[in-house]
Amino acid sequence: MKVLQQLEVGILIGMLTCAVAHAGSFSSFPGTRARSMAGAFTAVADDPSAVWYNPAGIADDEHDLVMEYAQATTIDEKDGPLDGSQISWFAGGSLNTRFGDLGLFFYSPYTPKYWAADTGLQNTAWGHVHEIMRVFSLPYAVALFDGHLKLGLSLEYVDIDVGDSGLYLRDAYGIIHPYELKDDSGDAFSGSAGMLCDLVDSGKSRLTVGLTWRLGSSTDIGSEAVSDLDTTQAAGDLFFEKPAGYDAGLAYKRKFSPHESLLFSLQYGSADWGGAMADGGSLSEATYALGMEYQLTNKNAVLKVKSLRLGYYLSGMSGGPSTFGNPDVSGMTWGAGFTVGDISSAPNRCDRLRVDIGQEFRTQNNPGNGETAMLTSITLNWAI
Repeated sequence: MKVLQQLEVGILIGMLTCAVAHAGSFSSFPGTRARSMAGAFTAVADDPSAVWYNPAGIADDEHDLVMEYAQATTIDEKDGPLDGSQISWFAGGSLNTRFGDLGLFFYSPYTPKYWAADTGLQNTAWGHVHEIMRVFSLPYAVALFDGHLKLGLSLEYVDIDVGDSGLYLRDAYGIIHPYELKDDSGDAFSGSAGMLCDLVDSGKSRLTVGLTWRLGSSTDIGSEAVSDLDTTQAAGDLFFEKPAGYDAGLAYKRKFSPHESLLFSLQYGSADWGGAMADGGSLSEATYALGMEYQLTNKNAVLKVKSLRLGYYLSGMSGGPSTFGNPDVSGMTWGAGFTVGDISSAPNRCDRLRVDIGQEFRTQNNPGNGETAMLTSITLNWAI
């Protein structure tokens, strides 16, 4: 019996640590506009969602207030759907001062995770993880050289909750054993740093590079996994974390006339889950993203600015064992934006309300029958 218990624990550890490979990029991180462009926003970062994508973007001449609602509406999985009613929020504001820009934001990104593993015997492990982060962020940013260089920092308090998650193991005799985590929530401090720099700014054309570095968090979630057999074993906690990582991007905006412009954004990102493997190995996730935004301006219309956005991303894991595979996750995104109010060329006199809506569609090549998901969100951004 003791040998069987040890076997079960070994399978569970592998299950937990390899679950990262199925996390993918589907998440309700803040910024409807940014997600509408597949998250390729590090080199754009010109609205309040910069607090996540690149804190340097907080530095501008406006006072911003934001409220966002997002909901994961459809998720089809191999062994049953995740709860499709998960909701996330993004709210806060920034203030421009003579010493730089300060902000206070709250957001609650939701990242559903799923995994399944078969040892080749009857032993099978599977589970659903509902991971919700509650993040309080205090960003500070400063603009230099007439705004052509921006630097930013953000201090974060991160609370993570996986209380609605389910972990299961079918042993060699076909008996299903539920597992519980010793802790299903935890908190830690984290942060990020960012830079925006204009390489070219001719008035009609603008080429910008953006860099963001994120510090990971560390909590005790998953430090022990307990089955109904009273089997306990350290399982590591990095799977339930905000991972360390960085993003690097380029954005090119071309104005065809005072009323029409087109923006392209390319981005590469890497997230490091540290020693999240049972054998001490490291899992890392690489994401490639492409975003586009078309804007049409008409000062005499009720809807002063109209925007259409498209995006595509591809995300893959490396470092996972071949039993679980290293799945690729891809997604298509779209969105639209409308601005109501004065769009004066003087930013410090701009008084506007922008409404953004967006959706994300995701596919995943592992588990074998794939996975689809849709995220719908809406943002209200008021700038003075």
